[in-house]
Amino acid sequence: PRSTLFPYTTLFRSRLVAQLHSAPDSPKRVGGQMRLASLMLSTNPRDAAREALEVIRVSPDNLEAWKLVVIAEHLANRDSMALTVIERMPPQVYATAQKDTNFAITLASIQQSLHRYGDAEDLLESARARVESDPVALRAIDNQMAAVSLQQGHPEKAVQGYSALLQEQPDNSDAWAGLISALHQAKQDRLARAQMDLMPPSVRDHLQLDPGYLQVAASVYTEMHESQKALQTISVVRNYYRDRQLAVPYSVEAQRAWALIALGDDNEIANTLVQLSHRSDLTPADQMQHHALWATWSIRKALRVEKQGDPHRAVAILEMASQAYPENVDIRRALAGTYVRMGNAKSAMSLYEEVDWYSAKKEDFLGAISAASAARQIAMGQQWISTALERYPEDPQILTAAA
Repeated sequence: PRSTLFPYTTLFRSRLVAQLHSAPDSPKRVGGQMRLASLMLSTNPRDAAREALEVIRVSPDNLEAWKLVVIAEHLANRDSMALTVIERMPPQVYATAQKDTNFAITLASIQQSLHRYGDAEDLLESARARVESDPVALRAIDNQMAAVSLQQGHPEKAVQGYSALLQEQPDNSDAWAGLISALHQAKQDRLARAQMDLMPPSVRDHLQLDPGYLQVAASVYTEMHESQKALQTISVVRNYYRDRQLAVPYSVEAQRAWALIALGDDNEIANTLVQLSHRSDLTPADQMQHHALWATWSIRKALRVEKQGDPHRAVAILEMASQAYPENVDIRRALAGTYVRMGNAKSAMSLYEEVDWYSAKKEDFLGAISAASAARQIAMGQQWISTALERYPEDPQILTAAA
């Protein structure tokens, strides 16, 4: 097993590195260091980069060493450092390196990850012009161009690119993964779900090992109300990280929580959200999503409890959620609606009077008008109707409420 061999391979590698570094500078040592760096590239890119940098120290114009450092930094998710290395490459080395299509694609991927999309597209266009007669290279470049379009927020353009690739190469797993991701980003989840069923079996099997694709697939399942499939898919992703003794990313755990909310498993949702609350690695965006998870679960649970005949408990759930997240308009909207249905229009009115009507949604106006009508607050209701009609002059629901 790999876990059993790991201490021995690490020891062997350490001894080999020590022997290479103690040897006098020579072409033979350089060759040994490059072979060692290449072997370490996939498993330990940081060490691979250090070894290649040792080669550059001795041989500053070594093309393969420069390329390997850039690729290693990219694989280590250190694209800012990779860009620094690129900028330090001797001009003639860089000019030669760019002629390597695979390396040009790596350069574009680095620029893409740094949100320098124009530079990424320029690199890919130049590479495309050099390999017009090489269909394999063209497909690789077009795949990366579609990925740039997707990350730029142009999913429709990415869909076109990936679809064209699949016309030529139906078993291109990268293109299939990109197509599903682009369709999901374009909010065409029904079409994405249909395409998932059209994948060749070999592609489907291959993508079962790709955690990035599986996360997108789980999102598609959730949007199509196939929550059980979403949960099963996320379980595969969680196991992928656990098998490698890596921390499961918050985004994966959040997806699992969304699927649990859709299934209505209150006990498991509560346990999951409490566990996630204890994580110390949440970014501001993660924290916002975590608040959204709590809010959504509270609203759905309250609605379910109300339908079961216990509106007072529903109000208690929403009031507690409102205290925890006072700025959440969805909770406020749900609480006001529950007040109206309970006949407590006065409490609903007090909530609607705090709404920022400049950013209010149609549902806010409808709820407020309903509350004003129930509370016999005609003047306030007319004011809200007037604003709603200005903003939604042709909306049948607003017109009905006004009537």
